[in-house]
Amino acid sequence: FLIDPEKGRVIRGDKVPVDKDNMAIDVSTFLVAYHYGFSSTIGTGAFDRRIFRQPATPMPEPKQEVLGGGSALVAPLTALAPTGTLTILDSLTYHEIVDLTNIDRVTLRSENNTRSLIRLPAPDPDIKEWRFSGIEGSELILEGLFISGGDVVLQGKFDRVTLRCCTLDPGEAGIAPDPYAKAVDGRELIPCRIRVEGQIRHLTIERCILGSIGSRGDGAIAALSITDSIVQSVGTEKAIALNSGVVNLTRCTILGVADIHQLEA
Repeated sequence: FLIDPEKGRVIRGDKVPVDKDNMAIDVSTFLVAYHYGFSSTIGTGAFDRRIFRQPATPMPEPKQEVLGGGSALVAPLTALAPTGTLTILDSLTYHEIVDLTNIDRVTLRSENNTRSLIRLPAPDPDIKEWRFSGIEGSELILEGLFISGGDVVLQGKFDRVTLRCCTLDPGEAGIAPDPYAKAVDGRELIPCRIRVEGQIRHLTIERCILGSIGSRGDGAIAALSITDSIVQSVGTEKAIALNSGVVNLTRCTILGVADIHQLEA
């Protein structure tokens, strides 16, 4: 076998691989292990996300688990709201999602020490969004998720939304006239932004790497708290664009212009 790790390609030779007993190995399903490194334990990484003396992430019942990649998320996501926990157990790529509505208490997370990727479906033609809609007094927790290919949109009413150790791919600018660079399969590396269309009392972001954050329409955040995180805009977009509420930044890197009503930093 020849392995190209940058492009994720495996080239198989003419000879059938055999095991130590000289028996042919079935390679119809081929998985590889890899090691992930970063300068700190922020974003989505295959590291231990737990912090000493920090309370465990709330995991409301009923609890579900999923693995296998591909479209395996569709069924458990459909059954997740209004209350429940869904844990992704592996580091594979999931390329189909379902919007979550009528959220009351929901936790969506990757298992500790894993690094799964949720790659939103190719746009059809211009919809590039994953929508989460809450009810009065609701709470949503996203932990350890790597999301790429479109925006995360928060609708309805939330008392609290928390993102912990997540990477929302900020995207990559292209070389003119192309607005964005392209992945190996030709899809544009568009930013994954947080867009608030509903009313959120508290939006808390801890140890994350994100694209831009902003409100849309009548959307508003009363209090946005960002800690130990990187927020990056691409092109002429603002990294943070909020015309109301309080923004608290602690040990953060903001790459791009910030348009903020009230700031504590």
